[in-house]
Amino acid sequence: TPNAVQAFNAILRITSDDADEGTVDVNLSGTGLTPPPANIVVAEGDLTHAFGEVAIGAQGTWELQISNDGYLDLEIDEIVSSHAVFITNFPQEGVIIAGGASATYTVTFAPVAIADYTETLTINSNDDPLVINVTGTGIGPEIDTDPASIAFGEVRLGNSGTETLQILNTGGVVLTVTEIQFDNGVFSSNFDAEQTILPNQSISIEVNFAPDNVDDFNGVMTIISDAENDQSLDVNLTGTGIDHFEYEITE
Repeated sequence: TPNAVQAFNAILRITSDDADEGTVDVNLSGTGLTPPPANIVVAEGDLTHAFGEVAIGAQGTWELQISNDGYLDLEIDEIVSSHAVFITNFPQEGVIIAGGASATYTVTFAPVAIADYTETLTINSNDDPLVINVTGTGIGPEIDTDPASIAFGEVRLGNSGTETLQILNTGGVVLTVTEIQFDNGVFSSNFDAEQTILPNQSISIEVNFAPDNVDDFNGVMTIISDAENDQSLDVNLTGTGIDHFEYEITE
C-alpha cells in the first residue's frame, strides 16, 4: 500500500533450502497515486422531482437515494431545503457514505396553503454542492357562492320571498359546510344539516325573507365551512317589507 504520491521500487527476497537457489530476488515497482475523491451521485431522474397535488394537512413522500461512486468516503454535512414545506429525515449529525455505497432518505412535502411550490434541496458534502429541484401543489376546499349577494326586493307583510343560492366548491378537496347563520331574524334558509360538496360541484339552498314590519331590511348570511379561502363566508342580504294592501287617500 503506497504511503505517498511517488514511484516505489523494492526487492522481495525469498530464502529457502533449495540446494541450487537458496535465495531468489524478485524486483517490485509501483507508483502511488492520489486517491480518487468522493463523488456524490443521484439518479439523473432524481435531480428534479414533482410531488404533484397534495391536500393541505396531508403529506407526499419520495425516497431519495444518494450514492458515492468515488473512492474516498463521501461526507455529507446536511441537506438544506429552501422552504419548510419540503423536509427530509437526514440526520443532524451528518453521514459518511463509503466509496461504492449508497443511502436512502425520505423527502416529505406537506403544503400549508393552496399554492404552487417550486423549491430546492441542496446536499452539502466534501464534494461539490448538489442541487435538486422539487415542486408540488397544495390543494384544499375553496368556497364561493352564486350569486354573491341577494336582493329580495319588495315583499308584503305576511308573505315571504325565496331565492336560490348555490354554494360551490372550487377547490380540489371535498368541502364540508357545517352551519349557516343569520344576523337578522327576518332571513332564514332550508339548510338544516352538515353537507359535503365534491370538488368542482355545488349544492343549492333556499334563502327566505319574511319581513315583520314595513321597512328596509339588511342582513348577513354566514356560511361556516372548512374552506381554506374563507371559513366564514358572508353573503349580504337586502329586502323591503311593504304593507298588506296598497291604498290611496282621495278627497
